[in-house]
Amino acid sequence: MLLHVLLFAFPLPQSHHARHDLSPQMNENENEALPPFESYEGPYDIYKRRSEDLINEYIAEFPDTANATHLRISGILSNPYCVQMGALTPQMYVGCRIGVKIDFNSSRNVSAAIRLLIDRFHQGLPCSSIYYYTRPLSMKSFSYGDMVQQLRESHEILLGGLWLPVLVVQFFVALIHLISALFGWIFPVFNAWSYMAAVSQNNHTFSNKRFCTDFGADLTEVEENLKECFGRIRRRAAVINS
Repeated sequence: MLLHVLLFAFPLPQSHHARHDLSPQMNENENEALPPFESYEGPYDIYKRRSEDLINEYIAEFPDTANATHLRISGILSNPYCVQMGALTPQMYVGCRIGVKIDFNSSRNVSAAIRLLIDRFHQGLPCSSIYYYTRPLSMKSFSYGDMVQQLRESHEILLGGLWLPVLVVQFFVALIHLISALFGWIFPVFNAWSYMAAVSQNNHTFSNKRFCTDFGADLTEVEENLKECFGRIRRRAAVINS
């Protein structure tokens, strides 16, 4: 599952990405073509794809005055109350070791990456038109269950965590889809839940090699891995709740 940040010469963040989130993605890179527009189903996917197309069309029309870099990012872990942590935190003690691989990154890492891109713009140095930066460069692709384990370790929960059968997740996902089919026309939020549940059933991993080549030496000085990210979020939660 990807988000997208657009950087013009004057940086303009956009939380979109034009890949098709309902399709599996394994170690995809910047050279792979986007799917046909007609294959997009969900309104959110259509919106993201059309947004990126419009940006590229504008740049093509005004090549002398407009330039952009698309920074394609993934699920972001930012604070104790963000949507990603809201889904992860209940699984510290009871969860499923799901084998689906989905890239995640921290808000600190993404902020550092944007800063490096902005600096390069200001220096007048060339940038690629597209970069993937979907997980810490120090980490290989990991499963969702591995990420839950990292969260538990950051909270010193080593023996107290319970792993439930994956069948429990499959039942829960089926229930969400059923509720959406029955009541989504009345409560659209059920459709959003169904969409996110469908996305989570597929692998979503990407190659960060191009970004690593261009920015890795500078980024590794400040980059944090997921366990460090979870520890930072834990300390922030303690301050907020004190």
